[in-house]
Amino acid sequence: MAGRKRKSKKTIRTRLSILAAALFILFVLFFQAARFLDSPPGRVFLLDIGFDSKFSEVQSDINQRVIRVLMENGVKRSSMEIIPGAEGEGYTIRAPLPANRSLVKLNVALDSAVEDMGGRVRECHEKDSGNSLDMKIGTGRRLTHRCLIKRTGKASRANSRIAIVVDDFGYSYNGVAREFIELDAGITISVIPGLKHSQRICAEASRAKRAFICHMPMESEEGECQGENCLKVSMSDSQIEDAVIAALEQIPGAAGMNNHMGSKATADRRVMATVLKACRERDIFFLDSLTSPNSVVAEIAEGMGLPVLANDIFLDNRGDDIRGNMLKLMRQSERRGWAIGIMHVRSDSFRELKWMVNEAKKRGIEFITLKDLITLIAGKEA
Repeated sequence: MAGRKRKSKKTIRTRLSILAAALFILFVLFFQAARFLDSPPGRVFLLDIGFDSKFSEVQSDINQRVIRVLMENGVKRSSMEIIPGAEGEGYTIRAPLPANRSLVKLNVALDSAVEDMGGRVRECHEKDSGNSLDMKIGTGRRLTHRCLIKRTGKASRANSRIAIVVDDFGYSYNGVAREFIELDAGITISVIPGLKHSQRICAEASRAKRAFICHMPMESEEGECQGENCLKVSMSDSQIEDAVIAALEQIPGAAGMNNHMGSKATADRRVMATVLKACRERDIFFLDSLTSPNSVVAEIAEGMGLPVLANDIFLDNRGDDIRGNMLKLMRQSERRGWAIGIMHVRSDSFRELKWMVNEAKKRGIEFITLKDLITLIAGKEA
């Protein structure tokens, strides 16, 4: 009898333990569900399954993201026109995109920002010969925004200019490197600091009167960070500044700087504020290679009054149609008046670059260095 009672008590304790564990799991699930439903993706989910009362909250969430992306791409908040629709209808946002910004990059950034919260770009149409975008944004069920974005400062074809940056110099000084340096075109060479041939490349570029900049290694989203001076988001402000100074000392005479990789670093406000401050103090410009749609470089630079440019297209990523990308870049230049492309110090890229130089000449497009491009744009904006 006593044995049966002990067994019965043990069974009860086991069942109570299971019940407690189940209740704990249910509590955790309920808590996580409540957190999700109170987040932007959760509100989008509720709206799409029929909770129309969530429309204004979702619209506000998307509105904040659209405005943030526009500002990160150089659109001033004061220049945006936000027109509310009737209750339950979408907003209309009209925004002028600066001439030195890419509509393609803006399109990608908006799409990414909206998708991150569960929304979507429902429609997107390029208009005005590629100088404006008409985007409809919302959720699966509802339209919350129509964005009309028009690039300003359109230039004539006769005044078109292209700035080509050739990345990754410094690993070797071979025939391909010499061909790029000796090429009679206004290209800009980008040299990684601290490599075996970095300083020799700078000396040879100076001798050939070729413009060159510092190709600053920065941390990627995957955590990759190459080189002794590579900038990591875990570094302190003083460590970042010291790394920038050390890199520039290894690239004497650099007119500017651009990022090597850096999808994680260029999205970090503190890191880039420190980098751009160091550039401003040394009177050099910064080219955002735009390895991430989440880059904050443009927004921070505008507030600091620092000259900054942004890459329009990587011309020769592995597997790409290099010549096709070059044609896109030339069309971009003809629409906007100028364009920036990045390529790499490779033999196939050099062959295609020679073709592009000849093709650009036929079209009346001038090759120009980054430094001269900044001077040109500053003159037009003055």
